[in-house]
Amino acid sequence: MASSKDLVTYLRIAPEFGGDRFGPYDGLEIVLGSNPDRCHICLPAALGILPQHVSVIRQGPLNLILAPSERTATVYLWRKGARRPSQLHSPTAIQPGESFALVTEDGPRFILEVEEAPEELHEDGSERRGPSGGDMAKEVKRQTLTELLTLGPMQVLQRAWVFISSGAILKPRNIIMIVMVGGSMMVASGFGLSSCRSKQKLVRVERSAEDCNRQVESLSNMREGGGISSLQYSDLAFMITGSTKLKVALEDDNILRAKVLSHAQQMLSYESDYSWIKDSDAQSTQRVAFRRWREAIRERQGLDVDTRRLLIWMAARRGSRNNEWISKPNSQGDYSCARGPLSLTYRQSVHLEIDAQPDVYTVNAMSNIDTNDKEAMADLILPSISGFDLSTEDAIERDYDKKRVGDGEVCVFQTGADQRIQINRMAGALEQALGANANALPPTTSNNSAITRIAKVFAADVRTHGDFRRQNPRIDFSATNRLSTALGDAPYAEYITNRTAGVIARAMMLPCLAVLNNTNDYIKELLDPNEQFKKPDELDCIVLDYKIRREGG
Repeated sequence: MASSKDLVTYLRIAPEFGGDRFGPYDGLEIVLGSNPDRCHICLPAALGILPQHVSVIRQGPLNLILAPSERTATVYLWRKGARRPSQLHSPTAIQPGESFALVTEDGPRFILEVEEAPEELHEDGSERRGPSGGDMAKEVKRQTLTELLTLGPMQVLQRAWVFISSGAILKPRNIIMIVMVGGSMMVASGFGLSSCRSKQKLVRVERSAEDCNRQVESLSNMREGGGISSLQYSDLAFMITGSTKLKVALEDDNILRAKVLSHAQQMLSYESDYSWIKDSDAQSTQRVAFRRWREAIRERQGLDVDTRRLLIWMAARRGSRNNEWISKPNSQGDYSCARGPLSLTYRQSVHLEIDAQPDVYTVNAMSNIDTNDKEAMADLILPSISGFDLSTEDAIERDYDKKRVGDGEVCVFQTGADQRIQINRMAGALEQALGANANALPPTTSNNSAITRIAKVFAADVRTHGDFRRQNPRIDFSATNRLSTALGDAPYAEYITNRTAGVIARAMMLPCLAVLNNTNDYIKELLDPNEQFKKPDELDCIVLDYKIRREGG
């Protein structure tokens, strides 16, 4: 039997996904993940890959262990002769010839192979690593910074200096997804392009060849561009959020993209309203509420990762206080009461099957509203919830309370349990309303899947048209790849598109606001302490800030 020093390990992609072979690796551990400086095989974080996702550990000549890095690192193992894989939850022995997949059982499988080392291997005694993006990332960072520092505007110079003096420039930049699609420089090229060519399942669930090829085309165009001046806002959306689908969806929808840019420009004028993100020393109940919502939504595996990336930022409000009640314009242009971290109206909640208590917005002095007069309260609240199953008798029997939401503005509501303020319950309800099998939505493999799921939340505020409890709702996002096409020229189209664009703008701008103004420890705590959603790169944020300020306005 050959010793462990005489053997090397290879990982081969299954033939139906291209058949590329990676190796040889003669070390005791092979690491797969999205961090190019720590992994032998680098895969895009945008596909749900953790920085260090899984390791193949060699403890003897043929004694190998497949070890997920943590509980959330999803790994599926195919035993020899098995028709279905098993999901691993702990380090497990694996034999040559067996295979494994990351994130989803339908993704590309890596087949483990062990052979005698070639004679020409390692004449210098060093271990051979797989392709890595570290050196390329450093060069791209150097070129990008050089270009930024020659642009001239003081705003860019100031932010670039903060970036340099803080030491952030020394951290490697993750550009694997961009380079991956370009060709053979990254090991993941076979992972992405071969899957598209063979029209096989790529990540998580079944992805159509059309959607997959559209993403490849988009990323290839981005890679072949001419520097900062050629970067589009859709490119920056990808660079900051890590979502290829969002990039493609914005490229394909001119109306939505223009509204996202408009919201981003507006946010620059009230940047100080987000002090709870910008200033780590600021005391804020809004920050506490945001973190609670982030944790609740991060654990909802029934929602695809791109939807979760956007949904988190629906709870990012302006101002430092987390008010349970606010007033806001509804889809008809009138004011309504809205409750909870997502500021959902009663109508939205009912149409999304979120349990909520009826409420009504009224212009009146608090002292003029007697919540003990139940008949008066019933007369006040019933017109605002017409069409829902609440009789006059039921309304009279209920208890009422009131909250001031502005000068002479009051929300009157029935007391009782309300999922709008029960964060975990609301996250669970949205998981059902926006999940893979939800009504009136495209499959999660679609490039507009995340955008339409955010849009559905706002569409639920439209009176009868937004009732998604119907078997065939009147607003159906599943038939087209463009949000603007799905909405057409309906009177509610502007409202839904505008609100959806606002969430996308926050998902781009606010992480960068944190990154460019705070320490790494605070950024990690605020954005995601478990790094499921990686923080954006500082240079990407500088470029976004420059383009919004100089070219966008």
